[in-house]
Amino acid sequence: MNDPAQPFSLAPGEGTVFPTPAGGQVTFKVRGEESSGMVSVAEFEVPAGAGPRLHVHEEAEECIYVLHGQLRVQLGDEAHDATAGSCVFIPRGLPHCFRNVGEQSASLLAVYTPAGLEAFFENFAAGDAEGRGEAAADSDALPRLPG
Repeated sequence: MNDPAQPFSLAPGEGTVFPTPAGGQVTFKVRGEESSGMVSVAEFEVPAGAGPRLHVHEEAEECIYVLHGQLRVQLGDEAHDATAGSCVFIPRGLPHCFRNVGEQSASLLAVYTPAGLEAFFENFAAGDAEGRGEAAADSDALPRLPG
């Protein structure tokens, strides 16, 4: 059983920062161990032209709120434009990805429930190729990320 969550506050720029496989960085504002495993909250900085490849979260829902920039989001077979103020909900098991289609860096806030996706970025930052969640080069399988 997890310890009860304790309240806290972070100032702008605070949190645990990791590089992302698609370029840019992610700053975890709330980690699973801070929320009794209920939620992870992450702020992504996404360079122009960057974004993750198509992937699936088997164990968590994801909600993306665009803070600034222009994203193109693929949800299953559908593509959507998402600019500042847009909110995108991604149910677990749905293949999805996004790309920054603007000329400037974009930022977004992502909420994962339950928590756990931070382990993927920790493993990637540690150089663990398995932590990337990428399919083998000769595989047509979608990457399965924790969370």
